[in-house]
Amino acid sequence: MKKDKQRGFTLIELSIVLLIISLITGSIVAGRSLIHSSRISALMQDINEYKTATNAFILQYNGFPGDITNATDYWPSLTSVGPQNMGNGDGVLQWETFTKETGLFFPELSLAGIIRGNYTFPTGAEWRLGVHMPETDFKEITLRPVGENRTELFTGVGYFSNIDGGGNSALTIITYQDPYAQNLGGLTPKDSYNIDVKLDDGMPGTGNVIGGKGFPGHVMPDCATSHSQGNMNVATYILDETDPNCVLGIILN
Repeated sequence: MKKDKQRGFTLIELSIVLLIISLITGSIVAGRSLIHSSRISALMQDINEYKTATNAFILQYNGFPGDITNATDYWPSLTSVGPQNMGNGDGVLQWETFTKETGLFFPELSLAGIIRGNYTFPTGAEWRLGVHMPETDFKEITLRPVGENRTELFTGVGYFSNIDGGGNSALTIITYQDPYAQNLGGLTPKDSYNIDVKLDDGMPGTGNVIGGKGFPGHVMPDCATSHSQGNMNVATYILDETDPNCVLGIILN
């Protein structure tokens, strides 16, 4: 009785299979890259939206959102926040463990009808996405208002220091870990550079977009070649670092 011969794949057939696999793999990688790029673009749109909203609020209410002294005259519901957390009118966001004026930044913008969504004043340090601060297209990344100057954003020394202002008000792009908004990097240096170069000067230590170092208590790689105050004007983003270690600060005033 004649036995059937088992035939293996030819080199041409194997080549076709490998080509199909490589095409599928390449499509997946390209798709992920496109999704990531679209999220970066959406994040930049969010930044521009909140910068524009802040300026519109200042024109309409003669003060910074969260800092105006007569917020309860416009929105009586804010009376429950307590006078200790209301604005003092000094032009800079005051914060202490993420409450005080920073906690009123997004609620006042939403109550004024200038931004989408409804936000409320946080209780203690428990900030929640979509409740006290906006969500972004990135999972666990948000925009958090702080009162810190460029040096503090760049060096990381100001985080959790309970300072009163610091000369500037900013939105920081950070990793959010429910229920706390941690001072951990949210973006890679490459992503931070791409945002910085499009919105500002492409330098982490100068201009109005600052590539900051995370809270010193957390062990994480640096965002820039140096986070020393003396090197602010010459530091550059570490573009070959792939960890999301940049706390990007957007100066609003």
